[in-house]
Amino acid sequence: MNQRRRLIACGGLAAATAAAMTPPGWQIMLSGGAMALLGLPHGASDLAVVPVKQRGSFLLAYLLVVALVVALWQVAPSLGLATLLILSAVHFALDVPAGTDRAIAWGWGLLLVGGPAVGHRSGLATLFTPLTGSADMAGLQAALLFLGGAAGLALLLTLWVKRRTLMDPVAAAGLAALLVLPPLIGFTAGFVLIHAWPQMEERRRELGCPDLPAYLRRTAPILTGAVAVVCGIALTFAAHPSAPTAILFAAIAALATPHMLVTPLWHQVAPSAARPVRS
Repeated sequence: MNQRRRLIACGGLAAATAAAMTPPGWQIMLSGGAMALLGLPHGASDLAVVPVKQRGSFLLAYLLVVALVVALWQVAPSLGLATLLILSAVHFALDVPAGTDRAIAWGWGLLLVGGPAVGHRSGLATLFTPLTGSADMAGLQAALLFLGGAAGLALLLTLWVKRRTLMDPVAAAGLAALLVLPPLIGFTAGFVLIHAWPQMEERRRELGCPDLPAYLRRTAPILTGAVAVVCGIALTFAAHPSAPTAILFAAIAALATPHMLVTPLWHQVAPSAARPVRS
């Protein structure tokens, strides 16, 4: 298992480093592709963890939040971006296996969202400017993310030194990507390695799927629906001045927000679910 995790860490970091060497336009496309192929599946099981009798109301609430998020990004993108960042930090800290150290969970939650600003604050502000329509607002959000990321990193380093614990190789690769690579690539790699894939594995076990192909077959209807939502968002924001970036962020927000807000209200954990402990 340790050898497998080392291979995943090396492969993930190598792929992210290669993506970081491409032009900015390619980085947007590669980040979107990685989010779709490696990040989206972990939330595609949302419907499967809801009791059958409640799935109608769940889907209604889910789609309503998707519509509200898309509308918000059209009329107030700065608020949409701020909301996504805050919700994401809280989600990353709370959506962890039972038994996870709470202080470490919050450290990772802050670092996953704010880590790119620690090493690339000005680059992140540049990325946010066409989204928010204001260089001052983008700079403020990047500064706040810097503070959050620095706090998360300080918390984790303090706990690791105090407890003399070694970092998991996959988490170490994600941390390196977050701090060193360009903001969009760094976040994508950190999100996939530290949050999306571990949570997908937990969902796979919870649903009783023996392997990844079985899990993907189980979640295929929601994956198909998510692709349809992304296509709709692409059409909606096609005329945006910064269309590729706006489409990517609006799509992430539209799919992630109901996953973070709606699913926990309906989620019913299977009694046989095996939830590993992480430190």
